[in-house]
Amino acid sequence: MKQGSVVALHRHTGDVHAYNLSGTRQNLRLRSSTELSQPPSRQTRENAVHQATELASRYFTAWQARDEQALSEILAEDVTFRGPLGTANGRTECIAGLMGMLGIVTAIEVEARVADDHDVITWFDLHTTAAAPAPTANWSHVEDGQINRIRVAFDPRGIVGATS
Repeated sequence: MKQGSVVALHRHTGDVHAYNLSGTRQNLRLRSSTELSQPPSRQTRENAVHQATELASRYFTAWQARDEQALSEILAEDVTFRGPLGTANGRTECIAGLMGMLGIVTAIEVEARVADDHDVITWFDLHTTAAAPAPTANWSHVEDGQINRIRVAFDPRGIVGATS
């Protein structure tokens, strides 16, 4: 054997305790092919859903408060936004677009929020100075603790007609 080789001494509960030839102990975790192919645990999934939902809530709070610093922490550098009134690529463009929308937005009334793994859909009424409240769906995708994709759907005819 060469220096650095690992020699298993014993195992229990899936752990292998080993010493390499330099004398340092290593703890190894063996996983079966069945275990590797299993979906994430319920607890892991619930944590992801909770994190995504919390992030979506913080996004709406920061947007309404015009808190660009909070939005820059919530949105990924490469975030993309697609909606009926525009698109944005990157954090800077996205925040500029959100701040621009606040020129006509008077209130955002969240009606419901549903989440599944890393995706959150927020259903809200978009109140503006230009038109009657618009029922709106916002889909946010979360990766690595930040929102990296936003898609918005609503009927923009009232807003577009009033601003043109």
